[in-house]
Amino acid sequence: MLDYVTIHGDPDGRTQRWDFSGATRANTDHGRLYASIEADGGDLVVSVYKDAARAALVAQGTLEGAATGAVALTAQNASGLTGTAVLSAAAPTVAIELDVFYACDEDLAQIQGELSGFLVSGNFAGQPGFKAATTNAKREFDSWLAARGLAGTRFDGLQPLADVCAFLALAVVYRNLSRRSDDVATAFALAHDAQARKRLAALRVNVAGVSTTPFASILARK
Repeated sequence: MLDYVTIHGDPDGRTQRWDFSGATRANTDHGRLYASIEADGGDLVVSVYKDAARAALVAQGTLEGAATGAVALTAQNASGLTGTAVLSAAAPTVAIELDVFYACDEDLAQIQGELSGFLVSGNFAGQPGFKAATTNAKREFDSWLAARGLAGTRFDGLQPLADVCAFLALAVVYRNLSRRSDDVATAFALAHDAQARKRLAALRVNVAGVSTTPFASILARK
């Protein structure tokens, strides 16, 4: 699924779109969230958890009248996570998993600590923190998965994707700052993109318990 949030476990398309702000490693499962939609009288309650056991509630919202449409999700338990879910069916479901990010602001800071100097009033490219860059990085990585016939693949965990996608996000940051082909920002963008691609071939992830290297070269050099 080529979108900001990848939805797993919703084959009937009961939810059409999710959007989150304030997602971090502390309030997600390394970028993954777990959602349930339950009937409460005549309403639908959307609950979002950071753990697969659905015990640690991080955001919640109610759609009155069990109708369809957008429901605002407010932070729970001081998580700092807010968002919106768009429901296209009134039937409850409990199996939804959401891949929100592969790399986040903390991952970028570990590589380049002074990056926060590019923020203006806490924003970059009109969005809080470096969400614009990490979102674009996820979309680019998802397009690479699609090119390998792996669109929408559910990896057992998202942590292995952080390194590659952090460099992708840094490339996005510097492309946004570049103005000419010969300026310093352009050079940094190219360097970070090269680092991401260098790591891509060695990326090892698990799918249903099986280890795989989805981007290993399929062509032999002569």
